[in-house]
Amino acid sequence: RAYRAPARGAVQHAVFRAIVGGGAFLSWLERDLDGRALPALLAFAQGDPAYQAGFAARFEALLPQHRTTVLPGGDHFPQESVPDALLDALRGWLDEVAAG
Repeated sequence: RAYRAPARGAVQHAVFRAIVGGGAFLSWLERDLDGRALPALLAFAQGDPAYQAGFAARFEALLPQHRTTVLPGGDHFPQESVPDALLDALRGWLDEVAAG
């Protein structure tokens, strides 16, 4: 039921901020990626609460060899809300990585 009718707007953002606001969130990733230069595509949809909360910057700091793509429209599940835009971004990034 929650998936079919998720919280919207301010409630959704408040819940998201409460979850990611703690220092422990993604601390395992910060520890494990410490200084590694791995190619990464950071794809956020404009309507994603993670993107709207400025969370992209944390991933960008963790992954110095990244490309950030903001997909027009969409939400936290861009594979469902803007699948064609996500696929285009992924294909373009994979072509860049393969080309070196």
